Amino acid sequence: MAFITRNVSITLLFMIFITLAFLIGSTVSYQVKLVKLNQEYDNKVTTLKEIQDKAAQTTDELNQAIRERELRQVRGTSFQKNYGELKSAQEIAEAMRDRLVQENKDLETAISGSQREYVEARGQEDTTSKENKALEVQQNSLLEMKLRKENTLRSLKRQLDELQAALQKLKENTT
Repeated sequence: MAFITRNVSITLLFMIFITLAFLIGSTVSYQVKLVKLNQEYDNKVTTLKEIQDKAAQTTDELNQAIRERELRQVRGTSFQKNYGELKSAQEIAEAMRDRLVQENKDLETAISGSQREYVEARGQEDTTSKENKALEVQQNSLLEMKLRKENTLRSLKRQLDELQAALQKLKENTT
C-alpha cells in the first residue's frame, strides 16, 4: 500500500504542477490578450481624436468661407449703390456741361452783337458818349459773364473727368 500512497502522491503532485502550469499559461495568455486589447483601444482613441480635430478644422474653414461670402455680398451691394450714384452724378454733370456750352455760345453771340452795335454806334455822329459807355459796360459785363461761364465749364469738365475716373476704378474693382 505504500506504493499506492506514493503513486497517488506523485500523481497528485503531478496534477498540481499541471494545474499550476495551466493557471500560469492562462494568466500569461490573458495578460497578452489584455495588452493587445488596450493597444487597439488606444489606437482607436487616437484615430478618433484625429478625426475629431479634422472635423473641427473643416468646420472652422467652412465658417470662414461663409463669413467671406457674406462680406463679398455686402461689398457687392455697396459697389452697386456707389456705381449708381456715380453714374447719376456723371449724367447730371454732362447735362450741366452741355447747358453751359450752349450758354457760352449764346454769350459769344451776344458779345459779337454788342461789338457790332458798339462799332455802329461809334460810326454814328449823333450818338452820345453815354451810349458808348453803356455799351462798353454791357460788353465788359458780358465778357465777365463769359469768363465766369468758361471757368464754370472748365470746373465741370474737371469734375466730369474725376467722376469718369472714379467710375472706371469702381468698374475695375467690381470685376
